[in-house]
Amino acid sequence: MQTPSNEYILKAEIKDKSYKISFGKGLYVLVTKAGGKLWRMKYKFNKVERSLSLGNYTDLSIDEAQELARQARNYISQGKDPNLMKKANKTMTINTPQKILRSHLEHLNEMRERLEAKKRDISEQLDFISYDLNECLMFIEETRGALRVLEENK
Repeated sequence: MQTPSNEYILKAEIKDKSYKISFGKGLYVLVTKAGGKLWRMKYKFNKVERSLSLGNYTDLSIDEAQELARQARNYISQGKDPNLMKKANKTMTINTPQKILRSHLEHLNEMRERLEAKKRDISEQLDFISYDLNECLMFIEETRGALRVLEENK
């Protein structure tokens, strides 16, 4: 099978339906009805046909796409699903510890803001309770005074 040329892919027409341009061994370019050109690889894993997204045609050369497809076939031969391996590789990047720390910092900042809001609420409630307590004490004193007057007038 002859490999389609770069020029052939770039000039591929947009049609009413998406279609594939095959490169062999499951590797193909999907030309979407919106005009996108995407590297894909068709493979079978556990007797189920699947598709692996490799990237945008303009971002990957033919050689790079073929290397990614070779790596995917290697995963399959080891009993590993290439899609799962791709997801695992995406999450395990060098930036992962930094992302985790940033996430924790954001969470701590949110907690601090909530605690400060709670502190303000409690402070306002204490002020209100203090006011109520003073009112109650004044009422008690007035009541005692009124009781004294009543007892004296008996």
